[in-house]
Amino acid sequence: MSSGPQSAVAASRWGVIALAVAAGVIAAMQVGKVPPTLPLIAEDLALSRVSSGLVASLFFAVGAVFGVAIGGVADRFDELRVMFAGLALLALGSLLGGLIADSGVLLATRVIEGLGYTAVAVTAPKIIAVAARPADMVIAIGIWSTFMPLGMALIMVLSPLMLDSIGWQGVWLVSAAVIAVFAGVLAVGMRKERSGGAGDGRAAPVFDWAGVRILMARPGPWLLGLCFALYTIQWFAIMAWLPTFLVETQGRSLTSASLFAALVVFANISGNLGA
Repeated sequence: MSSGPQSAVAASRWGVIALAVAAGVIAAMQVGKVPPTLPLIAEDLALSRVSSGLVASLFFAVGAVFGVAIGGVADRFDELRVMFAGLALLALGSLLGGLIADSGVLLATRVIEGLGYTAVAVTAPKIIAVAARPADMVIAIGIWSTFMPLGMALIMVLSPLMLDSIGWQGVWLVSAAVIAVFAGVLAVGMRKERSGGAGDGRAAPVFDWAGVRILMARPGPWLLGLCFALYTIQWFAIMAWLPTFLVETQGRSLTSASLFAALVVFANISGNLGA
């Protein structure tokens, strides 16, 4: 009996899948740390509504502009390397934002974090797809789809518990430390997987320019991207400001407002898994 291609997909590498999903959760936490802290950031740095909105929205503008390019880099230089680079950028941006209380610096660090987030978001699904056997692909990608609400809800619950003692900059510094620790865990975990003979056996990647041209000429990906864009505009516009809205219009404490917003975010998990 041949044990070549079939043995490579005999079992899904759930350890790799779990690490890739965890990387997405860590990246999503850098999105979710803004809504609970935005009222304090705006007050501390004397930000206007427009500037405050940029603190949240620059993150995703970077992904919209550079997402395709970062995906191409990942195909060329290996997804795992690009994921580590993304985590490094996330840690760097969060560290600088936590150390320097300046509106211009904060906006610049959000651009850095946006690049890091995009690097993680475009590489993790490919890592998961390679690690999962075909029969488990739907389950694995379904689990991956929960990374954004899970990461956002987690930090939105934890942030209010830290704000009184360490402030919003402390939340940024804690986030940088968490990212650094996870990067170490990821390195150890992936090394064990590869040393255990869990390599995927792929040849060295070569960037497929012809494939890119064919893909970009098709309407389907553009329409799908438009659907995501329209959803993102609505959802993140609400979630970025929901804690601020609840504090200012209902007189809720920042903790209460953040926990309520976290509950709204967490509700997306069931929808993602169901879909």
